[in-house]
Amino acid sequence: MTPPRKELFVILIIALASGCTGPNEGPMPPPPPPAPLVGSIEVVTHTLNLNLVPGTRYTISLDGAVGTSVASDTIMTLLNIASGSHTVALSGVPALCTGTVSKQAQVAANATVQVGFVVICSDGMLRGDRIVFMSSRDGDREIFLMNPDGSGLTNLTDNSRRDDGPSWSPDGNRIAFSSDRSGAREIWLMEADGTQPTKLTDSRSLALNPAWSPDGSRIAFDDNRILQGKEIWTIDVDGTNETRITNESINSCSELATWSPDGAKLLFSSDPLACSALGFDLYTIDVDGTNKTQLTSRPGPEFVGDISPDGRKIVFGSLIGGNFELPTEVFLMNADGTGVIRLTVGGGDGARWSPDGTRLVFGSERNGNPEIYVMAADGSDIRRITTNVAPDQDPRWRPR
Repeated sequence: MTPPRKELFVILIIALASGCTGPNEGPMPPPPPPAPLVGSIEVVTHTLNLNLVPGTRYTISLDGAVGTSVASDTIMTLLNIASGSHTVALSGVPALCTGTVSKQAQVAANATVQVGFVVICSDGMLRGDRIVFMSSRDGDREIFLMNPDGSGLTNLTDNSRRDDGPSWSPDGNRIAFSSDRSGAREIWLMEADGTQPTKLTDSRSLALNPAWSPDGSRIAFDDNRILQGKEIWTIDVDGTNETRITNESINSCSELATWSPDGAKLLFSSDPLACSALGFDLYTIDVDGTNKTQLTSRPGPEFVGDISPDGRKIVFGSLIGGNFELPTEVFLMNADGTGVIRLTVGGGDGARWSPDGTRLVFGSERNGNPEIYVMAADGSDIRRITTNVAPDQDPRWRPR
């Protein structure tokens, strides 16, 4: 007997209320939970003066969990980390070394945050007893000497023309610099006490930024004598054997060269196409002009690089994202261009290594005027060592 239509309707309502949709189906499944909000953490480690602690390994741990063993210089990424604040810890730092061993990472969904650890190893013998620099404190650009704490100020040049870009000889007995005292900008040499100034180049153009080779036999500099932008040149210290190293396009710029510790390569800043303020990157090139290699390709220019005494690290200046409204900052990377981390917040450029590889001297306008500062090579312990209403710039440590 077929039930009346009214009874069928009641049965259907009861079936729906009980979660039944048919003879072969169970209850409706609950909706899936929302996807977790996760990001990642890139951990970069740098060990300075690794030759003092060869074979060193560290352990990286997150929020107190069991850690991962990594090499002394490494780049690793922690994936699927929940959004929020996390503690990244570094353990295994040798007794000869120091550095911050715990840092906070604020993770955002679908983003990567970087945490950098710089471990500074030292034999305890601080090297670099004097700093040479350029100052306009007497009304024009002159070369001065001072101690690393800013005391012992000595004026090495005193004339009405521009003297700047000082560079120490490897033995610390002489200084190369750029000057227009003879009319055109040329490279000059003088004794470390400022005596016996001698003109080295005769380019009759714009010879700037001298850098002494590690063996003391040659000097690299940049010059625009061929009227197609700046190029890197070298010259023997007796004024002979002048050699063009770079050979870029018209209107290119290659400048601010420094030598690798073994004297085999030059590190320099270049825009090989247009000499644009935003187009500069860091390159290396063999001293015979071959094997040019690009190291950086970040947004914004990179310039004024310096290679660490052991040849493994490079510090350089860069504008964050190419924003000229922000100050230049100091960055650290491996000699092959990997592992870039930021060292300064508040401005810094022209950073140079101390002879022992534990400290950096650099320029900054963080207090409203170009002054010179010293900091540990991990970016900590920043100390201002000049105080003058005129610009103080281009600092270099004495090698010995």
